[in-house]
Amino acid sequence: GDTLSINKPGNCPVCGMEMVEKCELRNVALFIYNGVQLLDVSGAHSVFEAARSFTVYTVAEKQEPIMTSLSEVKITPMYSFANCPKPDILIIPGGGVGSQLRNPIVIKWLKEKAEESRLVLSVCTGAFILAKTGLLDGLSTTVLEEDIEQLRSVAPKVNVVSGKLFVDNGKYLSSAGPATGIDASLHILTRIFGNKKRAIAVAKYLD
Repeated sequence: GDTLSINKPGNCPVCGMEMVEKCELRNVALFIYNGVQLLDVSGAHSVFEAARSFTVYTVAEKQEPIMTSLSEVKITPMYSFANCPKPDILIIPGGGVGSQLRNPIVIKWLKEKAEESRLVLSVCTGAFILAKTGLLDGLSTTVLEEDIEQLRSVAPKVNVVSGKLFVDNGKYLSSAGPATGIDASLHILTRIFGNKKRAIAVAKYLD
């Protein structure tokens, strides 16, 4: 029903969700790479896709299939760094982040796009990548409980907090683990639309 238009308020005759007023689509870019945690990607993607007010796409350094954390699942990115549309919301998932932290091309591109974006969300160990850009210096972030001390060690200018599902600094947000990326994404919907109605509708739809 995403392409369905109704000229009056009410519920969608296809999925039952509350109809929402048409608004300008916002670009949501999910950065992916070899070893990316699949749930980090799919959780956030599902929330924004279900909200029906966003253009959601994947982007990688090169437009070649990448291997996710599940060896039998590959994702072909929709865009590369060279042709990616400007994101309004940039999402940096976690996973096997070591090679990304050592890749200056990745760090430079993410820093530039993060600065241009309206909102930036790191999911799980994606916080290590975002911290590497320097954009979290002086701000708070969170990550998986087992990675708290390591992130504090490698990012001493960042206030790494524990015991939080997600942390909201305003522009920069982070979630502790793969599933909490869904919580943080729903929180972003609440911020964008000014109330919890859309987030609750999306959560019910996903359930």
